[in-house]
Amino acid sequence: MNPDPTPSHSSDDTGPGGYGITWGVRGSFIAYIQGLGDGSIRFSDGANFDSNGAIHFPFAALSAGERNNERWIRCSGGVLFQGHFGMLSVPLLNLAIRVTEDGATLCAEQESGSYFPIGEVDLANPEVSDAGVLWRDAAVTLNEPGSRFFGSNYSEGTVMDPLCIRVPPFQ
Repeated sequence: MNPDPTPSHSSDDTGPGGYGITWGVRGSFIAYIQGLGDGSIRFSDGANFDSNGAIHFPFAALSAGERNNERWIRCSGGVLFQGHFGMLSVPLLNLAIRVTEDGATLCAEQESGSYFPIGEVDLANPEVSDAGVLWRDAAVTLNEPGSRFFGSNYSEGTVMDPLCIRVPPFQ
């Protein structure tokens, strides 16, 4: 595990291929897990710490949603935070961002395959180039389901660590 979990998203180091979502979750949460005697952070399907201590989820797809004007940025990979002899278990699987005309929501896939909303994402000020679209430091604010997802240790409205989102050019 990375001894310094404080993320910095200004780097271009976002994993193999560069595309995906990089998220520090909340530095204090990762430090708490790392400080537990039985704490563990387990990665799957390509997710991993980047060189800055944030977690990179590799890009999977851009897709249209079930509703009009709904778009999804989907990533693969997972991370499972565990501690307290199994009493603490927080799985972040296949992160996605649901984008509608009303805003953007960070979601994690559940075992059932449906997506669970974690928080609202501010997608202001994208950097657009021939290489794709990049949002640096996209703010994440927990919503009520996201608060429950983290065991109500963080209340609704808590600002989590920002996202760095890099996707290929929109077709």
